[in-house]
Amino acid sequence: MPTHARNTDIDMPHTIVIVEPTEIRCVETVARKMYWSLVDKYLGSKEQDPEMEEKIELLRRFLEESDVGFFRSKAEEYMQNGVGPYLLLEMNDDGTQNVKIKIRE
Repeated sequence: MPTHARNTDIDMPHTIVIVEPTEIRCVETVARKMYWSLVDKYLGSKEQDPEMEEKIELLRRFLEESDVGFFRSKAEEYMQNGVGPYLLLEMNDDGTQNVKIKIRE
């Protein structure tokens, strides 16, 4: 998968998606591309994939319910200062969503 949009397969009790913006693709563009890529893959699959379903739902909720403009502007601010940000989207066991801005080490 391209470096600007990668999913993690960390063995944790909740679903995680990492959204990595670039200088030419903002967090919203990357998240939308990831969302539609997963939807296409899911619809083309012959088997149900609960983890993929959760990632699709997590991305959908981020795009529809979060203040995407805030996260986009914060990520752009970091990039202008030479820092590489990414968003960590988490779906907790209780169905709540967390969105955190992290910095690449």
